[in-house]
Amino acid sequence: MLDGDADLFALIRDSGGVTVKCNKGEFLAIFDNEFVEVEGSPGVEGRQPVMTCRTSDCERLEVRKNSNLEVDGEHYKVQRPEPDGTGMTKLVLRK
Repeated sequence: MLDGDADLFALIRDSGGVTVKCNKGEFLAIFDNEFVEVEGSPGVEGRQPVMTCRTSDCERLEVRKNSNLEVDGEHYKVQRPEPDGTGMTKLVLRK
């Protein structure tokens, strides 16, 4: 059972978390380049970069829609944040 931000940080770290840079600092997140169906184009599939991080990091560093992020030298823009109510937020990204 997870108990607070420290446990969420450990979960992200132990799941292969990567350092993400933003305008106000850095945070740890799980990065994935999901294979999904393209919105508005049934039958068309493509890659959708997403990352999962602590909601507290998003709030502390003011990561929100249109925020610029950097992961391993690659640049992304937040398309939409999706907090899940458990202390974690999924950030849907675009290049």
